This record gives sequence, structure tokens and C-alpha cells, in this order.
Amino acid sequence: MDKPAKEWTAIVLTSRTLEDGEAIKSELLTYQKKGFIHQSCIVLVVEDPVSSTSSGVGSGTATINALFYVVEQLSARRGYHVLSADVLIDSNILVLHHGRSYPFGNPLGAFTLLPGHISPSKDYVEITTNILHLYNFATTKLLPLFGSGFWVCSTDMIIDYDQDAFVEPSTDSSTGETDACIITVPAEPFYASKHGVVLTGQNGLVQDLLYRAPESTLQSFTQEGNELQLISGIVYMSVGVSERLLALQRFPAIESCTYLSTDVGSEPHSVSFFFDMLLAMSDGIREEDFMKRGSNITKGDGGASGDASKAMGTNVRRIIWNKMRHFRLSSFHIPFARHIYLSTDLSASEYLNIMKSLGDPQSSHSFVSRSSSVPSHRFHSANSCLIDVEPMSGNLHVTNSFLENRLRIEEDACIYNVDTRMSYIRDSKLCLNAGLYLAVFPVRLALPESTCVKVPVAIGLNDSLLTSMERTTYCNIPWKNFLERTGITTSDLWPGPFAQKEQTLWNAKLFPVLSSCGEPTMDMLFWAFSSQGSEVGLSLAVKLERWRASWRYSLCDILQNADLNADFQAKRSMFYEVFARQLAKGLLENENIHYLPYFQSAVVDGFTKVVLEALDSVASTAPPNVAARTLALTADMLSCMARGEGGLRSGPAANEKFLPAFDAFENGHFERGVGLMRKQREEWSFKPDMLIRCARHYEGAAQICIRRAVMSAKQFISLKENLAFERTMDHWYVAECPARLDLSGGWTDTPPVTYENGGAVVNVAILIDGKRPIGAKVRRTESFSIILRGDGDDVQVLSDLSHFRDYCIPNAAGALLKACLILAEVVSLEEKTSLEQQLRDRWNCGFEVVSWSNLPQGSGLGTSSILAAAIIAALWSATGRSFDNMAVVHAVLCVEQMLTTGGGWQDQVGGVFGGVKVGTSLPQLPLQVSVQPIPLGDQRIRDLNSRLLVIYTGKPRLAKNLLQNVVRSWYSRDSQVVSTCESLKKTAQRCAQAFEAWNYETVCSCISDYYGQKKCMAAGTEPASVRHIIRILLPFARVGTSDVFAGSLAGAGGGGFLYCLLSDPNQRKTVFRVIENAKSVEEVQIFPASIDTEGLKMYTLPV
Repeated sequence: MDKPAKEWTAIVLTSRTLEDGEAIKSELLTYQKKGFIHQSCIVLVVEDPVSSTSSGVGSGTATINALFYVVEQLSARRGYHVLSADVLIDSNILVLHHGRSYPFGNPLGAFTLLPGHISPSKDYVEITTNILHLYNFATTKLLPLFGSGFWVCSTDMIIDYDQDAFVEPSTDSSTGETDACIITVPAEPFYASKHGVVLTGQNGLVQDLLYRAPESTLQSFTQEGNELQLISGIVYMSVGVSERLLALQRFPAIESCTYLSTDVGSEPHSVSFFFDMLLAMSDGIREEDFMKRGSNITKGDGGASGDASKAMGTNVRRIIWNKMRHFRLSSFHIPFARHIYLSTDLSASEYLNIMKSLGDPQSSHSFVSRSSSVPSHRFHSANSCLIDVEPMSGNLHVTNSFLENRLRIEEDACIYNVDTRMSYIRDSKLCLNAGLYLAVFPVRLALPESTCVKVPVAIGLNDSLLTSMERTTYCNIPWKNFLERTGITTSDLWPGPFAQKEQTLWNAKLFPVLSSCGEPTMDMLFWAFSSQGSEVGLSLAVKLERWRASWRYSLCDILQNADLNADFQAKRSMFYEVFARQLAKGLLENENIHYLPYFQSAVVDGFTKVVLEALDSVASTAPPNVAARTLALTADMLSCMARGEGGLRSGPAANEKFLPAFDAFENGHFERGVGLMRKQREEWSFKPDMLIRCARHYEGAAQICIRRAVMSAKQFISLKENLAFERTMDHWYVAECPARLDLSGGWTDTPPVTYENGGAVVNVAILIDGKRPIGAKVRRTESFSIILRGDGDDVQVLSDLSHFRDYCIPNAAGALLKACLILAEVVSLEEKTSLEQQLRDRWNCGFEVVSWSNLPQGSGLGTSSILAAAIIAALWSATGRSFDNMAVVHAVLCVEQMLTTGGGWQDQVGGVFGGVKVGTSLPQLPLQVSVQPIPLGDQRIRDLNSRLLVIYTGKPRLAKNLLQNVVRSWYSRDSQVVSTCESLKKTAQRCAQAFEAWNYETVCSCISDYYGQKKCMAAGTEPASVRHIIRILLPFARVGTSDVFAGSLAGAGGGGFLYCLLSDPNQRKTVFRVIENAKSVEEVQIFPASIDTEGLKMYTLPV
């Protein structure tokens, strides 16, 4: 949704009944909670003044009442003790008129679902309804163009407009100074003849308003393109006009137009907003014409004038004329918009044509099972489930429904709010006759218990609702034929004094609302179905008698008594039913859908249980990679339920109450693990802090599943026994590795991204000061223990298997070395024999393992993974096993999972393979990495070495939380992270091609693009001190002649090493001097670096 320049002070909903108003207000407040309506906006509902002698009070009366009510409310909220028009001065007030009943898509046209997908805000989702569409249109496109004031908007119409073609007024437009303004849209004379039209003069002011003028009359007023200015139903009134309108209530005849009429016992007068109040402001109208036209036009505005005396009616109109006449009324025309009136004059077929004209997609937030055999090009659905529906011909349009094979649909049909699992279907298997609109409406019955029943309705797609029965059809056949076929009589349908021309489908008592058995069932509309179950044997006479014995409503009765709250709840319930199925499908098929807005919405709408059950169901039976994402999303759901309270997402996840579940996941018993997690979740769901703690443990369970998925790489560790190996204790088996610089594609190598989306990384192996800075050495010892020596003088002697138990705690002393010993199968924690016995039986010796890194901690050069590669290689060598580089790469993947650090594969690829290379992995399990060296030749390597500058920024990089946050964003399919991952792969491919073709400028461009992509993946990874260093280096390291930096922070970012490629290698000494002399970079250090073409180097040394 576009962010408007201004916001509404208040939204006032007018309503026929308080019950309807409260239901709609609840919907609007839901929109507000989700951010579709600004949080500061006041949402009010006011019941229209009640007239005992007419069917309505007119739009003018409803508008005056709404204005009076909102000013009274604002006055009270601002501390006034009397009604004060001052509250209008800085206010923007929107009145939404409730509108008429509507039989298609929703009992109210305002909440008709519009074609298209759900409406997204930043954090929530919502079904696109007409009222939300109108609100967004008024808020983003109209409100910014006018000053403070009072807006009136009907909800009986759809405004279909092209946002791209929308033309806003120029800065010299008078919209900000107008007294009142009617928003108009183009229409041809035929359509306009059924509605209202604005006629404007050369002065730009409205001259006249014509209502339902003959087409021939309107033809003479057409403008270019045979179009007229049609009244859209949206009107702006300035503060001055609003104040004058408010002041009218001091006249008793106008005061009766407010809710006060009920309190003082007077009868409200029917006033038309357009053709009484606005007509009085029209520049071309004279008093005599106004007084003559007012009475007739009032009747046409939906509210009959009632039985008020002619004298009183004349008095009301004269007051309006005298007080409103001097205001200027203009129009604002929207040329690229269309007006669609949601009228009961429309047939169901015409309604479907409207939906199609709006771009009705085949499926909008719907779930269709694969086994359903409805041809997709004939099926249109919104907010619905279609499960195993039997074959049909023709077109099917479904809204807010759950359909399965208990209902067969023969041919063209439109379905609304039908759930074939409900009791109104009974045990019968029904077949809907061709060409029908089938709907179920929740209806409030006038009973002491305030009973709400579900009432089935069936009408023909081409039936006219308001045409006399003698001139139209029912269920697509003439009424006469229908009555003959069914035995139903006109007295059954129209009891009482109905003249024949007044007998319509709209008021026919056709539809049972209660029977002797309780709620009505669908088969009671026996003429609409061909029974295929137990009903086959019932005779027509029995069916007719059962129908006659029921309490019946007309379609008009049903819609006037529709339970809007129940209808809204059914819509939301179906929304989450659909979402639960889409969620399961999306997880199993690895779809890139951003689920967090759905989770946030489920919290607001009260459907968290449905979402959690769907997640549990998937996690219980899915493979490890899918289960991992599902558990992570469950953590997201719990975090949403905490509503921003409860603390940080990251934190410990080793509470003993979750350990049985973790053990189940470790052993592959996912169903048991999910069940245990659910049990503990239900105990911890009562407070925000407990929800967050629970979420942390769900992420812990997800990490176990990721580990199981990544450990599939173990099958690509190929080892052979070295037949020439001598079991001697006289040698150190040494493995040394270069560091690596990542040039493009980093993050795509990280699980789960790499096995869900595929990975591609280009990096280069480097020497620091001419040496490989990372290494390990192993020797065999006579004592049956293991000695570990890390950096510094730290020494650990491991003489018992219990000393290995902390291998999975990254910060534990010697954790990396222990994990490597276990992965290399030097020791086993699964065996019951002691460490001494294992060493004696397997190797007949002990081992001393030494590891080192000559790089600063948190360098970003892949140190820990490359160190693991060196340790693994040295251990395999010391135990007499031969291997290749790919075995080492896959082994380190497994080691990182054992450590729970969750790293990817690019670091070890960079340190094990020399030179420049591209590593790739496919989006699949088992996870397999491939490496393709990119040969450059000695001259190109010398050129790169002369340009390469590697600088330590003085700030160590801390990657764990970065990784956790990126994985969290990836699992939720944050759109920026998903698109960036795709861009990372493409940049890596482009970088590899540039190296192969030796396009140096493109290489620099790829490195620069890559750095930007890394910052998109993890915000805040470029400290201010690093930006300062880059500004210093930019004149010397550009991409071509641009002002783009040809360099990047190494690794994930946040600190560590920075590298760049100098534009002119002859300026290296100058760069050194500039950095040495620069202020605020005291800790910055330049490291001599060069490309290593060999990679992992193995050799032996004497002890």
C-alpha cells in the first residue's frame, strides 16, 4: 500500500443497524491492527436514524448524522464540554456509507472480494475487499490533493483505476481551495443513464446534477470520446462547508436528521446528499428549479421521503438552499477510471462478467488438490479449497468455499460460502444443476436465542432479481415452468397482498431457514439438485411437503438479516484453511513464499492454532531439510505470538525439558520429536518471554535437522587405505593451507541456502607474507591418549571419552580438534569401549595434534573452516588413509555441523584448492560440492598480485549472529534475501566468466556488486570505521573510471580483513603512505598478500 502524505483523523461508518455496524467496525479495526489503516485514526460506527414510515432515511440524512456524531466524539476526546466545530479545522474525516444488501460475493457490496491476490502491507496480509480498495484509493490518491475536510464515500460501487495512468492535478490546481468537490469518472451515455452525471461550466464549477437522465438527453452533453462525467460516489467538503452543514442541526427540521431524533421522539426526514445538499451548491441551479426538483430526486436516492408533510419537506429543502447556496461546487475528473455499480439489478452472470473485467485470475488465495479434475482454464476461485472435485464441464467460479466430491457440479456454476463438510449437506451426494448460483448465508433469526443459521440459496445465473416474475426466470427457466415442475404455488412464495407485478425473485419466500429438524439442508432446495444418495427414493410430493412445512425467507429477508460477523469470521476461517494447505505444499515443494506476514496476521485474526497445527503436521513426516525449515518457521510463529515482547530471539536453547525432543530428532524420530516439542510449547505459551524461549528451542531443533541434511555430504568422503603407510612415531604429518578471499557468491554456499537454492562462489587462495598462514600437524605417540595443542601454550590431554563430550560447544577448549578427531573416526563416541582401548585396538598408539593460525581472530578469511581442513588432512595422513581434496571439502562441511557453527563450503574450497576457482552445489540432497579451477597463467597472476591489497581493519568479525539472522530470513523467504541470493549466484557466474575471458574491469565490477549484495544479506555489516577506510582507498581502487570501490570486506562482513584491487599497481607505495598518515586508522595494518596456486600442502617432518 502506498504511503499517503496525510492520514485520516477519523473514519465513520454509517449502518442500518447497530449489529451490522459493530461487525463492520470490527473488520475495520482488524485492518487497522494490520497497518492498512493508520494507527492514529479513530474508527467509529453510527447507526442511521430510524424511520418508522420508510425503508430508509436517505444519504443526506445519514451524512448529517455522521458529521454530527463524529464532531461530537472529537469534541469530547479533545476535552470540550460542548459541540465544537473547531475540531474540523485540522481534521480529515472519511464517512463510509454502509450501502445496500448485495447477493453476490458478500451480503454487502463493500466487502466483495476483488480479483487478484491478497493485499500486502509491510508486516501483514489481508484479503482484497472492495472497501479496502476504496479506502486505499481515497487515502493515497485523493486525500493528498485537498485540504482538511470531510469526505463522503459510498461503498456500493467499485472504482477500477489504472494507477500508472493516474494524473494528479498540477501544483496550481484549485483542489486545495475548493468548497466542495465531486470526484467523477468517465462513462458513456448508456451507463450514465442509470446513474448520476455532473455538468460543469467554463468556470470549472458544477452547473447541474442529472439523475437517471434519458440516454438521448445525455448524448447532447458528451465530451470527447462520447463520455460524460459520472458521479463516482466520493465527495470532498471543506472545513467551511462542513461547519455550515453542522450548523444546520440548530434547525429542528434538520436536527431530526441526526440520532437525536430517536432520543427526542421525532421522525427523521429523508434528505438526498447529492440531489438535495450538493445540488443546492450547483452554480447553474436557481431556487425555483431546486425547490421543484428536490422532492422527486430525494425518492431516487435510495431513501423514500417518508410520510413527512409536503410543507415540512419544503421547509427542509429551503433551509438547505438558503444555507448552502453560496458555496462553490467543483468536480475532479479521473480520466483513467471506471465506475462499477454493485446493484441488485445485476444477475449473477453479470456479476461474474464484472469480476472477469477486473482481471479475475484463475486462482486467488486458493488451494486446488492435484487430484481435482476441474479444467484449470475454466476454474476461477478466491479464498477457497477444491479437494477431489469430480469432473465437470463449463465454468466454475468459487468464493469463500470448501468443495469436495460430496457436491458434483454438472456445468456452469458460481459458488459462494459453501462448505461441503457442513451439516447442511447431510449424507447425501448432491449434483448441482447447470447454470446456478449456489450460496450459503449466515442469517440471524428473530428468536429469543438470537439464533444464527446457515441458509442455502440457489438462483439461476441469468435470473433477474427485481423484474416481475411474469417477465423473467427462476433457475434459468420461466417462472410458470418452475411452478409447474415443482408444484409450488404463488401463494407459497408471495403470501399477503402482493400485486402480480410486485412478485419478484427478490421477495419470493423460497428459501427455508428452519425446518422441523432444525437448520435447513441444501437438499430442501430440491429443484436445484439431482440427488445421488439417500434422497433418490423421495418422491416430489414428500420433498414439496417438507419444503412447505419449513419457515422460509426471501432473498431480501436473508440479506437484511445476514449475520455479517459470522460471514466475516467464515471468510477468515477459510483464509487460514487455505493458507494451512498452501503452507504445507509450499514447504514440501520448497517454494519461495514469505510467510511472516501470514503469521503476523494469524496472531491478529486469532488463528495461530491452525498455523501451528499445519507446521506440526509437515515437520512430523517431512525429510530433514523440510523439517528444518518448518521448525524454524514455527519459531517465527511463536515470536509473532509474543508481539514484540519477551526479549531477543537469539539465546540459549538447552533447557532440559526440550532434551527428549532433541534426542528424538537426533535419532531421526521426527514425529516423536514434534509431539514432544508441541507438548512443551503448549506449556510455555502463556507469556511472551516463554514464547521467545520456546522459539529458541525450535530453532535448536531446526539446527539438528539441518545437521542431518548436511551430513548427507558424508557419502562423498572417499578414503582409501594407504598401502605404503609406515606406522612410525618419528614423523609429524603436516597440512598447511592458504587463506581465501571470497570474490563473488558468498552466502550461497551456506546451509540451508546451498541445498535449497543451489550455490556458486568464486574465491582465490592467498599467501600472507609469502606463507600459508593456517596449518596442523599430527604425530603418533606411545601413550594411549590424545594430546591437543592449539594456538598459544594451551595443552589438553584427553584420556577418557568424556573429555570429548563438549565437541559440539564451539567455545569449549579444543572443540574444533575434538570434532575433527570424531569425524576422522580416530575415536568413536558411539562405542562402549574406553578411549584407551579404542586407540589400542584401532591404531596401536595415541596421537598428538597441533593446530595454528597466523591470522588475527575474526579475520573473515575462512580461518576456522580452513583450519578444520588442515586438521582433517593431517589426521587422515597420520592414520594411513589416502584422500583427495573433495573428500576434505565435504568432511569440513560435516565438522562444522558437528560444531553447530553451521558454516558453508566456500572457506575450505578456498583454502584446499589453489588459485582462482568457482565452487558450485545443486539445490538438492545429498549435498555435493563441485570445484572448477580457473587457470590464469603466470602473467595474469603477477598482474593480480601487483594490484591486490589486503588490509586488516582492526575490528574482528563476529559471524555467528550474522549467520543465524540470515538463515532465519532465508527460511521465512524474506523477499530481499531471496532475490539477493539469486543475484549472488548470477554475480559469481559472471565473475567466473570474466576471469576466464580475463576481463579485468568486469572482475572488479563483480567484486563491487558482491560487496553490495553481502550488505543486503546482513544489514549493519559495514562499520563506520570501515567506510572511512574505503573512502581513503577509493581514489586508488576504482571500477574503471567510476566512483565505485573495487573491493570488499572479506567473508560475511562486519570487520576483519578488507581487500581491493588497485587501479594502478604503481601507486601501491603511495597507498601505504596515505594509510600510515591517515587519522583514526591506527589499528589498520597492511598484510603482504599474493595468490597461492597450490592450495593444501601435505608433507612430513621429523619429530
